[in-house]
Amino acid sequence: MSHPSVPKQMTPANGATGLETYVQLTWTRPAGATSFHLQVGTDSTFAGGFVVNDPALADNFKNLSGLNYLTKYYWRVNAQNAAATSPWSEVRHFMMAKQALSAPMLVSPADGSFNIRTDTTLR
Repeated sequence: MSHPSVPKQMTPANGATGLETYVQLTWTRPAGATSFHLQVGTDSTFAGGFVVNDPALADNFKNLSGLNYLTKYYWRVNAQNAAATSPWSEVRHFMMAKQALSAPMLVSPADGSFNIRTDTTLR
């Protein structure tokens, strides 16, 4: 069995900004790779700990949710098989949105209105 190559990170783009609190990380599946180790943290050296440290992913993607607004996240991944583990990929980063979007506010018809026609446009 050959040693797997380093996976190439696909999404999100390196340096992506304005992301919501749900993100899907994706990467390539090098020939011979049977699993992946993904690390996500809030500093580029991962010395401050991990938001995700999953050493046994079968798929070449990971859905993340519940991330914090106004936070920069760093991530890297490697590939594994029974023979060896690849080196880590480059460290990439993405930035969450500044704040959650607020719910739209109904302007018309006025709250509490009655006898409204069924073809009325809500604004």
